[in-house]
Order: sequence, then structure tokens, then C-alpha cells
Amino acid sequence: MLFRVSALLASSLLLVAAWPMGSSAASAPSDEPVRGSAAGLTVTRRRLETSGQSVELAVVQWSAATHVLRVVDQGLTGRAGTAEALAAAGCVAGVNGGYFHADRRPLGLVIAGGRGLHGFERARLLGGLVTVDAVGGMRLVRASEFDPAAPAHAPGRLREALQAGPFLVDAGRPVTGLEATRGARRTVVATDGRGRWALVAVLSRLTLAETASLLSAPGALPGGFVVRRALNLDGGSSTALWVRRDPADGGGDALSITEWGTVRNFLGVAPR
Repeated sequence: MLFRVSALLASSLLLVAAWPMGSSAASAPSDEPVRGSAAGLTVTRRRLETSGQSVELAVVQWSAATHVLRVVDQGLTGRAGTAEALAAAGCVAGVNGGYFHADRRPLGLVIAGGRGLHGFERARLLGGLVTVDAVGGMRLVRASEFDPAAPAHAPGRLREALQAGPFLVDAGRPVTGLEATRGARRTVVATDGRGRWALVAVLSRLTLAETASLLSAPGALPGGFVVRRALNLDGGSSTALWVRRDPADGGGDALSITEWGTVRNFLGVAPR
């Protein structure tokens, strides 16, 4: 999905609530484990009912002890799809990444492999970042917590960084004031704050407020994963999720949900 800065700012000003905060996910979701996924990943396709709506998710979960996030950027001219770009970068799973202009210039901070590709921006919708430091420590931080002038946040000191937004869940609760009128597919990165991480493709049309309410509800994600923080990435026509099949099971794709148009960058999962 292509965004201009003006569109980002306009959409972030819509503050109508749609779902009641604290709505609960279904007590008995229908799960389909994705067999043969790369070692160390838990991959699930989940259907659940929440607030009278049927929702489909694809979820990749892993431990920070075994895998790390990686930003994969294909520049202004790259046209590879999610599966092709992430596989070429040595990742075993991943999703589409951050926002970009119609001419494919990125929006917000982008650091890939220690190289700074675009600077930090202050825009209401660019409310958070996922970062990886030089020793592989992963964090989800709000833009208000991030000082772009700090030496620790310089390219090289940060190995990876991707600015996107808005922030959906903080301290286990849905962020208030999210846009609540336009449904779309969503792409999300989340952590439980205790070393477990997840990438989520929301394949049903949800508003940002609905997505935040869903992810913060008990039992929303498989395996008892309790979302502590969650950041929205680019979505809509850009939403994509890919998982490599374990070579022991023949290689190839274990799961591939393709985007409807090419994107500028990706957020991948790679073995440590």
C-alpha cells in the first residue's frame, strides 16, 4: 500500500472508537498448525470469532534466543516479492515492512544490516519502531521513547531499525484513539516482553482500533502468547507473510501469503 505523508497525517486524526476496548477473543478458536516450517518457528493459521466478527490470522512465533529480526530493503528499483526477497536474504520467515511513497522512497527510519537508508521522521502515524542492536537485542519502542540523536541509535550501533505505526498495544492494553472506520488487512509485529516474538498477518478487514482490541484480548494468539507490545506495519494490499519449509521436509515454502503489489522493504526472521 503506497502512502504519502499527507495521507498518513490525515488518517491518524480519525479518532472514533469502533470496538469496545477489552472485547474478548473466542474461547475456542480454530487452529491449523503449518507443518514442516523452519526449525524453531511455530506457525499457525487461526480463525476466531470476536465481537460477532469472523477473523482469520496467520501467525509466526519464535524465541529471541534462537532467531532475530532483520530488515531487508530492495531499494528504489527492486521488484521482488516477499518470499523471493526474504529467501535471498537468508531469512526463514517474514512479512512486508514499512511505508513508502509512490516513488518508493521510504517513510521513517530504515536501517538494514547496519546501513542507514532513511532518517527518523516525526509523524503521528509513524508512532513506533522495531530495532535490533549490534548484539542482536530486539526492541519495540514508541517514537516518543526514541532519540534519533543518541549515539546508541546511530547506524552500526543499531543493526536494524524500521519505523512504522501506529503503535497498537502497549503494556498489554490497546492504544486509545486509533482510527476506527476503515477496515483493511493488517501486518503486525508483537512481543510478550519476555523473549517471545510474533509476526501476524490479519487476513480479515479490520480497523486499527479493532486490530488493537483483538491482539490485546486474552487468547488472541496461539500458545498462550500474551501481547505486551504490538506495532502496525504497512497493510492492505501490501500485507504478506512467508515461511520457509524446513530443508528436512523438502524445502520450498511452508506458507506464502502474497502481497497484491510490490513493496519497498520487508521484516524478516533469521536464525542467530
